[in-house]
Amino acid sequence: MEAPPPAGSAAGRLRGEPGGTDSGDRIYRVDRIDRLSVGEEPNSFTRPDDFDVRQIMNTQPWEGGGEESLVASVSFHESVAWWAGRTLGADVEDGKDLLVDVPVSNVDAFVGWILSFGTNAEVLGPPEVRQEIKDRVEAALEGSG
Repeated sequence: MEAPPPAGSAAGRLRGEPGGTDSGDRIYRVDRIDRLSVGEEPNSFTRPDDFDVRQIMNTQPWEGGGEESLVASVSFHESVAWWAGRTLGADVEDGKDLLVDVPVSNVDAFVGWILSFGTNAEVLGPPEVRQEIKDRVEAALEGSG
């Protein structure tokens, strides 16, 4: 079994890169960079006048990525429903569990987020996402033994 990516994998975005979003932005994983060079001239980069980080970072990490999109059905326990609802923009009833369908195009990021809820979140489907969660938990348990 392949080891899962490190917890807390960081993601960033490049502006104007081919294969990016409609605005030309591209999402990449910082932990996968193996060579990086920075220009030799100080202040050689100028931020574009129309750049607004709030417009670029208006999605969740699992919403961006090169994978085929799927919809994951998730049940959040009432104790964390408020937090999940706030993150997802879903309405939450006090004292009730939250059942939502979440669009996912980066399964790795989604699984990491779901696991942050511990036993207070359960992915009901699709089966391949449930399997990924199971594999990740088993790998963690094997590594802690």
